[in-house]
Amino acid sequence: MITLEPPPTASPRVTVQVCREDSFIGYDSGNQFSPPTIYLQGIIVDPEANESIAYPLAVTFVEDEDGGYQVQNEEMSLFGYGSTATEAIDNLIAGLADTWQGLKDAGDDELTQDALELRNRLAWYLGRTLDAESGHCS
Repeated sequence: MITLEPPPTASPRVTVQVCREDSFIGYDSGNQFSPPTIYLQGIIVDPEANESIAYPLAVTFVEDEDGGYQVQNEEMSLFGYGSTATEAIDNLIAGLADTWQGLKDAGDDELTQDALELRNRLAWYLGRTLDAESGHCS
């Protein structure tokens, strides 16, 4: 298990990369105009299907007023909350996995246009391809 806690707020930009086995977590401290960003890659989404994040997924990272942490990817409406940074990331990954499970085997005719676009974006981040005829992932 990787434990990632943000460094104390600093004026200069800070970038940290954590690599372990096939996983990668990058941390960019941002600046006064943008929140810190975490890049996730290689993180297992579904151990049974051996699915992991194949391309860096950027999530913004903020500490809330209560001392908890929030991470989010607005592009795909993915959010995670936790009392630690690690818990927030785990929560976001669990939400990503649940969303993927609900979309990956659905036929095109079963999904709205927004859901189709989300499934295509998730498939790309997970390194999956969609069958042109059925719309199912392979």
